[in-house]
Amino acid sequence: IVLKRTQTPSRVNSSEPVMRRPIVGLRSCSVRTSLLLAVAVTGLVATMVGAVGLIQTGTLADKADTIYTGATLPAQHSAKLTGLLWKARWASISQGSATDPASAATFGTLMNDAFKQITQETEAYQRCQLTAAQRAGIGQFAADWKAYLAARDEGRAIKAAGKLKEYDQFRVATLNPTVDRAVADLEALQAVESSTAARAAAAARNC
Repeated sequence: IVLKRTQTPSRVNSSEPVMRRPIVGLRSCSVRTSLLLAVAVTGLVATMVGAVGLIQTGTLADKADTIYTGATLPAQHSAKLTGLLWKARWASISQGSATDPASAATFGTLMNDAFKQITQETEAYQRCQLTAAQRAGIGQFAADWKAYLAARDEGRAIKAAGKLKEYDQFRVATLNPTVDRAVADLEALQAVESSTAARAAAAARNC
């Protein structure tokens, strides 16, 4: 019986290269994590941009509202007051020079409507968001306009009593100067409106 010695390979020759299996799961996890991180960063940037945009939009809206309520809206009322005042004066002169009762009544209605609208516009102006100069200006106009209405009533009473000479004197000495002061008040108020609007626009640009 011949015994043959067999060699069982128990060790791998260290000189041979070792083939390692790639770790597929780890690579996939790394790619997935990178994608998620990129998405998260993108979402964060978009959120920040949106927040900044909302803040800027709100700031612009506040600036526009300040300019509108503090400058544009009061200026609209003062412009209407000027137009109504001249309309009332025209109707008053036309009524006095009318050649027939119907025309006189028509001009009288126009005049009275203008007077009512002047009061309404004055009150609307005073309800606006005003500066100290605006409030003082509209207050002066309101006082002079009230004085004119009182003088007008007094002049009409003198005229109705047939005192035409006295009425002419009253008109020249009292009535006309009173309404002239109201006109001057509106002109001064419009100058205040211009400076107020300029300051509001400058403040909005500097914010």
